[in-house]
Amino acid sequence: MSIVCCIVSLAWVSKVSAQVTLNINRIPCDVISFQGVAGTEYTIQTSTDLASTNWNNLGIVIATGSGFCSYTNFPTSTQLFYRGMSVSAGSTSNAAVEITLDAASPLSQTVAVTDLLGGTYLGLPVLVFDVIAQSANLHLGMIKVNLTGSGNGDLTAAYLYQGTNLVASTSVSSGTAMFTIPDGTPGANVPGFANVPYTVKVDVAGVATGTENVVASLSTNQVIYNPSDRSVAVYGSASGNNITVAGVGPVFALTSAPTIGKVVTTDQYGNATDTYTATFNLQITAVGVDLTLGLPNSSYPAFGSSSNSTNVVVYQNGALSPQTYVMVASYSQPSGTTLLPGGNFFSLTVNHTVTVPVTYSFTVRNPGANVYAVQMESINWILDGNDNVSNFMADQTSWRTPGI
Repeated sequence: MSIVCCIVSLAWVSKVSAQVTLNINRIPCDVISFQGVAGTEYTIQTSTDLASTNWNNLGIVIATGSGFCSYTNFPTSTQLFYRGMSVSAGSTSNAAVEITLDAASPLSQTVAVTDLLGGTYLGLPVLVFDVIAQSANLHLGMIKVNLTGSGNGDLTAAYLYQGTNLVASTSVSSGTAMFTIPDGTPGANVPGFANVPYTVKVDVAGVATGTENVVASLSTNQVIYNPSDRSVAVYGSASGNNITVAGVGPVFALTSAPTIGKVVTTDQYGNATDTYTATFNLQITAVGVDLTLGLPNSSYPAFGSSSNSTNVVVYQNGALSPQTYVMVASYSQPSGTTLLPGGNFFSLTVNHTVTVPVTYSFTVRNPGANVYAVQMESINWILDGNDNVSNFMADQTSWRTPGI
């Protein structure tokens, strides 16, 4: 590390990383400048004794965004001849930390209780968020997560994980999970400039019947410390999707990513007609009760055939298409179910699971360079003679085909 001290009352210390001691030997200094690490605080000390062992704290300077530091707040008697000067790299008191939603955070979905008799789901993942340290090493002190529950159940406990490490657990009170995290807790440290994901899980109870909806979020009211145990500024937020826990009713899931293909035909005049076919492979589970679903020719089909309605929509060039298409839905009664009288509906027995391939077809005349995709928006089902609809998948890209 190179150090230069000039008689013109300027001390320059280059690339301070830990601590640098400069033996000045009766050279007056009015300004000390050096290149540090952006956001890091540096303690300036001086000594007037010959051995440079009796240090006096002058103050703290914090590096700017470029890392440049300049300290000028020396005592009034600038004629003091400093025989020693120390610059110590400390923590990052003005460092910021960002909270963001992680891409692995659960999508909106319906899941079945894991204990049908007790109506509980213990350890339900509801949110994955990232803590991004802007400069110095940080450690979590207190994390506040907002938990909104609605329906037939209750949220009783919450857990904060970093990978497989349980960082903290707490009870849920008034829609809030307050995680208090002691120093040294495994998984609670965030290295400088690192992005560390954390997972929030909850215990859901009392869903023997009906459903319970859960949404988790957090914002800037967190306590995160730098190495000097000073809290740092927090910005950003993370809001999870709605997770539905079902004690009674259907659970719908995709067994594979949706696909789409097309067949092009051209008439004698050069006009092209493209026929698009989107395929969705679904898994349906009847939780706690028998379910009834309609076939395509029924009065209440599980997968409707009209475009831009509640069941399915077409995207054109990445946006909802303004056009209306004649959609044809195709699926059949899955094995393991019972065809009901009349032949238009089938019944799925309680706590059984079936797979149903569903295709949607539509045509576009002279599509040109337009790109089309199909989005499933909802599924219809019948319980105790009453029509119901599940639409958690609406607008979720995982329930949308690629564009073609």
